[in-house]
Amino acid sequence: MIHKDLSESLSFAQGTINVAHVNLPFPFPNHWHGFLEIIAPNNNETEIVIDNKTYRLTERQIALIPPRTLHAITKAGSTPQLIIQFSGNMLPRLHDFISANHFLYLQKVIDNDDFNGQEITPLDILHKIKEYRYSDNPFKEFHIYRELMDLFIVLGNYNFALNNDVSSKNNHPEWYYDKFHSIAKYIDEHYAEKLSLEEVASYAGFSMHHFSRIFKAYFGDSFSEHVMKQRVMHAVEILEHSNTSLLDTALASGFSSYSSFNRAFKQVMHCSPSNFRKMRNSSPLS
Repeated sequence: MIHKDLSESLSFAQGTINVAHVNLPFPFPNHWHGFLEIIAPNNNETEIVIDNKTYRLTERQIALIPPRTLHAITKAGSTPQLIIQFSGNMLPRLHDFISANHFLYLQKVIDNDDFNGQEITPLDILHKIKEYRYSDNPFKEFHIYRELMDLFIVLGNYNFALNNDVSSKNNHPEWYYDKFHSIAKYIDEHYAEKLSLEEVASYAGFSMHHFSRIFKAYFGDSFSEHVMKQRVMHAVEILEHSNTSLLDTALASGFSSYSSFNRAFKQVMHCSPSNFRKMRNSSPLS
């Protein structure tokens, strides 16, 4: 069901994962949701729009649609396509995900041929997920989770190398990753406080100017944008699992006022905190 603010509510038949091999409906209007969606078209006819950019997919490509991203299906092929929807409730609690999730979404469309020569490719993993979904294995949900984690590792490692051009530069990716893992963990532990760029730059051992530049290159957001999103996601968790007032939710998440909280929430979630709570209360997931 698509709401007035273009959000889509969805129930998950298999815990926190939906896996389906179906014919896609189209046109499917612009919408967004709070879960990750993966589309493997298995044909050369599918056309989707992600953040107002049109992609024409081939059978060797995969669309990776991040949570809270507007997207639509404008054309679909005649063959069944693999659709995976993942609520992601577990991932934000992993420090690796907090520090490196930017690398999962560097590319909205992934070309499987870029992984030729590797031991396993994204399409290999997605086909395994489909096999488990339609199997009689009593532990198929465990297997699907394991394959999904493998997919995130494969994509994250590839995008990390791509982003830092490790093959052509004498970089030190392990040191670089460890440094930003530590920075992300520090922000995750202090985002509800009056956290400043100067403070975190000092913690990381960089000048403010240099830190600001490499922070955006690594995370894809400026320092202030990243902290704002962390605060909003903390607020989302409070709104989903408690009846805490909106003002108390704002203050507990690090916002100095309800107005700044409301503005940031709308920017990240595409709806107001009050509307989000109403949708969650009426959603089949709640």
